[in-house]
Amino acid sequence: MENSAERFGYDDASRARDFLVSELETHGMDPTQVKDMVILGSGLDTFGIDYMNEEKTDSESGPVKTPFNKVYDGLGIDRLEGSVKGHARSLVVGPMNGDSSGRLVLAQSGREHPYENVPTRRATFWLRVAQLMGVENLIGSNASGSLTPQGLGIGDLMLVHSEKDYGNDNPLTGSNDERFGPRFPHRGDHYPRKMRELVMNVAERNGIGVKEGTYVRMPGPNYESTEQVYDLRAVLDEMWYQGRAEGDVRFQQPFAVGTAGMSSTYENMVAQHASQSEKFPAFKNRAYLSAVTNYAAMLGPKGLMTGELKHDHVKDAAGNMRDNFGRLVREVLFELRR
Repeated sequence: MENSAERFGYDDASRARDFLVSELETHGMDPTQVKDMVILGSGLDTFGIDYMNEEKTDSESGPVKTPFNKVYDGLGIDRLEGSVKGHARSLVVGPMNGDSSGRLVLAQSGREHPYENVPTRRATFWLRVAQLMGVENLIGSNASGSLTPQGLGIGDLMLVHSEKDYGNDNPLTGSNDERFGPRFPHRGDHYPRKMRELVMNVAERNGIGVKEGTYVRMPGPNYESTEQVYDLRAVLDEMWYQGRAEGDVRFQQPFAVGTAGMSSTYENMVAQHASQSEKFPAFKNRAYLSAVTNYAAMLGPKGLMTGELKHDHVKDAAGNMRDNFGRLVREVLFELRR
C-alpha cells in the first residue's frame, strides 16, 4: 500500500487533472466548464445513464468515461483489487441531458472506501482533482440505514445537516499543502445552510419528499449490531436535545432524525478544506443526500425485524430510489446555474 503522506497529494492530483483535461479536449469538450461534481453512492450510479447519456460514451455525442484505474496506471499507483457492487469506480464527464449552457458535470460513479484498507487521502483523491479543475458545486450521496425509524423509513431521502464520525481517519492528518487549504481549517457551517435551503426548496417544488438529519459514519465493513444502534440512538437523542437547548435551528424537531453509513463525512471534510483554499478555492456550494435503504440492524418502527441485511438488498433499494434522487440532483444543479 502506498504511503498516504507521499501519494495522492498535489503532484498526483495535478497530473490526474492534466490527464482528464487532455481526455476532454480530445473529445471536443472545454475543461474550464466542469463546474459541478456529483458523487454517486451504492446503487445510485444510474445518474450517468439517466441524465448524462453514459451509454453513448463511445460516440461523439456522449460523455467521457474514465475508470479510476486508467488514471492510476498512468500515475504508477497500485490498483485496488476487487470491487464493491454498485460502485463502478469511474469518472463520467459531460453535459446533462437538455442542457445547452455548455456546463459539464463530473460524476464520480462509486468510491474506494477506508474499510478496503484505503487511506482516506486516496478515498478523497478525486475531490482534489476536481478542486484543481475549478469545480464550484458538489452534491454527494450515500446509501444508509435509518437509526430513527420514527422519522425515517425505507425509501426516504435525507439531506445531511450534521454528522457524527467514528472513523478516526481524518484525511487532513499529516503534511498540509497550503495550495489545497489551510493547516487548521474551520468546520463552521460544514453542511452549508444556504445550500440546504436551496435543496429543500427545489425538492418541494418538484414534489420530492426530503427530510433533514444527522449522518453517522461508522468505519465498517460490518453493518451495525443492535447494541450499536441503541448506543447511536442515545448519542443522537442527546445531541439533538443539546441543539434544541442552544437554539440551533437544525435540531428543533421533537425527535432525532439520523442515518448510519460508511462514507461521506471524510469527503465533506476535504471539500470544506478546499473551500477555504486561497489558491484553488472549490466546492463553495455542497450538499449530501442519504438514501435510506434499510433500518439499521433491521430495527424498524416496531422493534427487531426478521431477515438478513445484505449489500445486494441495499444496492437494490437504492436503485428503487433512482428517479427521485436523479431528478433532485438534476434540478438542484440547474437551479445553481440560475
